[in-house]
Amino acid sequence: MADFAKLFKTKKHGQILVMLTRDDEGDPAIRFFCQPEDLGVCMVGFSFADTDEGWDKAEKAFAEYNLDRVVDVIDSIPGFKFSGSTAEATES
Repeated sequence: MADFAKLFKTKKHGQILVMLTRDDEGDPAIRFFCQPEDLGVCMVGFSFADTDEGWDKAEKAFAEYNLDRVVDVIDSIPGFKFSGSTAEATES
């Protein structure tokens, strides 16, 4: 069975969870969960067309997410602040 979630931990961001799932309309989606400073757990994500090709693209994109790419996504979100250091990151 293929993985549907990846958990990353960094000193700066804490836990970052990435999931291959469905959006509210049932389309394939990749969602990122993190907890910025002064906020609860937040989710951002993007969706793909609900077709065989859309699922293939979503699965391929999900498989390619590694620690560096996930941190880039989280760091690009306007308004999210993290106060931890950038050292010591793990992927599980």
